[in-house]
Order: sequence, then C-alpha cells, then structure tokens
Amino acid sequence: MIGNQVEQPKGRFALTHGRVILPNEIATHKVVILEGPKIVGIADAGSVGADLEKVDVGGRYIAPGLIDIHTHGALNHDFNEPTREAFASITKENVTR
Repeated sequence: MIGNQVEQPKGRFALTHGRVILPNEIATHKVVILEGPKIVGIADAGSVGADLEKVDVGGRYIAPGLIDIHTHGALNHDFNEPTREAFASITKENVTR
C-alpha cells in the first residue's frame, strides 16, 4: 500500500466486486482483467480462475477505457493565460504524464 492507495499488482490481475460501466448497462457481476496497465478483457465474475490475482474494488465504479482529460493547467500556468509559453508548458506536462 502506498499512502491510502493500493499498489497495482504486477502482471495479470482482475478488478472484482465493482460496478463495471459498459455501453448498455452497469454490470455488477463482471470483472475487468488487466495485464499491467492495459485492459485485456471483461469477463463474468464466476469465470475467473483462482490463480488470477484479484483486487476487490469494494463496489466502486469501473469505467474501462475512460481517459480523464480534464485539466485547468500545469506548472504554474492555466488556460486563461493567452500566451504561447503557458499553452506549451501545460500541454507538454499533461501529454507526458
């Protein structure tokens, strides 16, 4: 555990006991399977073998594929500054995260 964050497992693992947001439903009996930081599948909870490491997300929502691009700025600049320097600093910082 790092602070109040659970350290991400290495290799292949499954996020379990969450509410998985899918295009047509919010599923409660699905797991999201990851290989490191990449999603490799969504499966029925009962189909996951005992050998796969599991992370219980405690009923939280899981939004596979959602990329949060919301930003106000970075490096002491924000998008309200109409300068090339501000825009370049913000985009460079946020693209390299």
